[in-house]
Parts: sequence; structure tokens; C-alpha cells
Amino acid sequence: MSKIKLKFGILCMSALSTSVLVMSVAFSAITKQFPHEPIAKIQMIATIPNLSILIVTLLTGILADKFSKKVLVLIGLGIISISGLLPIIIHKNINQLLVLALILGIGVGLVNTISTMLISLFYRPEERPKILGQSVAIVNLGSIVLMLGGGLLGKNNWVDTYWIFLLAVLIFFITLGCLPMDIPKVSIDKTINKNTRDVFIHLNKLVFLISLITFFVAIMINVYPTNLLLVINSKHLGGTSITGMINAVGTLGGVITGLCMNKISKVLKDKFFVIGFIILGFAFLIVFIFKNLLIILIGAICFGSSVAILMSNIPAFLSLVSQPSEVAINNFIIPIFLISWGVFLLLYVAY
Repeated sequence: MSKIKLKFGILCMSALSTSVLVMSVAFSAITKQFPHEPIAKIQMIATIPNLSILIVTLLTGILADKFSKKVLVLIGLGIISISGLLPIIIHKNINQLLVLALILGIGVGLVNTISTMLISLFYRPEERPKILGQSVAIVNLGSIVLMLGGGLLGKNNWVDTYWIFLLAVLIFFITLGCLPMDIPKVSIDKTINKNTRDVFIHLNKLVFLISLITFFVAIMINVYPTNLLLVINSKHLGGTSITGMINAVGTLGGVITGLCMNKISKVLKDKFFVIGFIILGFAFLIVFIFKNLLIILIGAICFGSSVAILMSNIPAFLSLVSQPSEVAINNFIIPIFLISWGVFLLLYVAY
């Protein structure tokens, strides 16, 4: 199997990582369509998939040891395609859209987890930052294509936004042709079946520290874009269109940083955590202090770049401090921290 062909398949899968957010561009139109539904419930179309993503991520490591990873990826892509396109004909009420969004998260969870696993299996440690950086770049680029394409398709009718999921059908066939069937097996089943507790005990303690760091990164990644509109409005600098433009430019910053990650990793070496958080903090500080759109735009670029640095190097670093048999277990630990955060937010909102 050609390395170029393999890389192309893995990167194409990454383009769908943010597909759960596609319908956020149509929230205003959906609100008009269902005026009696709470806005919070409508917003759940983009947030409820995260619940199924986390649950599936917990199980994917075990499934990947028992079944073909290529088959699991194709199942995930099939689920994304079907659940993404079905709302075109099934959209009588919000509950139907929420159920399909929840199913969409199952597919995204399968694809995201196994794509990271494939990088750990097929690429040497020194190669991983580069391919993970490219993967983050494609995630950002895919986000732009999905959001912009979905917005254009749904300009006259919000239901047409879902046609953007035809992209998932295309990626299904690309993956079918690019990924080999004889993917190396992660031998974790015997260890887990004997004593799961021992597996966790013998994991490198850095795995738990990195998981905690990932927990905080996930919080900040969600806080910045979701509150940027409120900040810009409070400073009387613009509205939705301006915020969308700033977020898009920031995403492009992440794309460029991701593509250059191989060189950046060589310069930063083991300091990527420190530098990534410094840049991330700088991005928040800029938005908090300044009332100039150009400077806030620079802050958005810093945000996109810091996310690319952190989220491409964290999986690579995890693979370096773990045994090959622990790859799937690492994919289990991080979601536990994320689920804890999600439960906290749900309880806070309910209260």
C-alpha cells in the first residue's frame, strides 16, 4: 500500500471531524421554522452529537481490536452519510433532527478515534507530528468547506444545508480505495480481559497528566468561538457576519500552522505544551483587552495556531510515552475527563 495513498485516505477522514457543527449556520432559520421550540433545544442539534462521540470513543478501542479497522471506519462514514442526508426528508420536528444528530455523533466518533489510531500504527514516532499537523490542518479546512458550503446550500431553505453531507459519501469511497484491509492489530484484548485495573496502573503516569491537559484545552477550544460573538457585540464592533469572518480567518491560521507542523515541532521539541498555552492565553488576552477589530483578528489567528500546535502534538506525545498495546486505552482515558466536564456543564445549566 502506497504511503501517499494511505495518507490521503487518513486525511480525507479528518475533513469530517467538525461535521456535527454544520447545522449551526442554519440556527436562525430553524428557529423561525419552529418558533415554539426553546433556542437551547435547537442548539442541541450541534451539541448533542458530542455525547454519542464520547460514548463511542470509549468503546472504539475494544472494537478495533476485535474487528477490521477499515470496516469500522467505513461503518462510521456510512453512518455520517445516512444520518447527515436523512434530515432532507425527515424534518417535521426538532426531536427527529436531534435523534439523527445523535446518530451522526456515532459515526464521527468512530472515524475520529480510528484515524488517530491509524496514524500511531502506520507512522514512526518522528513522523507523527507532521501527519498529525496535516490532519489538524485538514480538520480546519474541512470545517471551512462544511460551514461555508452548508451555508450556501441552505441560503434559501435551511433543509438544503444537509446536502453538504454528500461530501461524506465521497470520502466513503475514497477511504474504501485508500485504506488497506490488513491494518496492524493492536493487541490489547488479552491484557484487558485478564485485568483491566492492571492495565491502567501500569500506564505511564504522563498519560493521565496529558489527559488532564487535554481536558482544559477542550474547555478553552469551546469557550473562545462560542463567546466571541458576545464579546464583539459588547464592544460594539459588529455582529454575526463580522464574528464569522474572524472565526474563518482564525481557522485559516490553524490550517497554515498545521501544514507547517513538522518544522514547528522540530523547533519547539518538548516545549510545545508551554508555547501552545502561551499563544492560547495571548489570544484570550487580546480579545479581553482590545477594542480594535484588526487586533482581535490577530488574536483569532493566534487561537487557531495554538489549537493546531496542541491538538496535533498531544496524540503524538501520547504515542511516545505509551506501548503500542496501550493506544486504544489512551483513547479511553481522555474521554473520561471530557465526559466529566460535560456532566459538570449539564448539571450547571440544569441548576
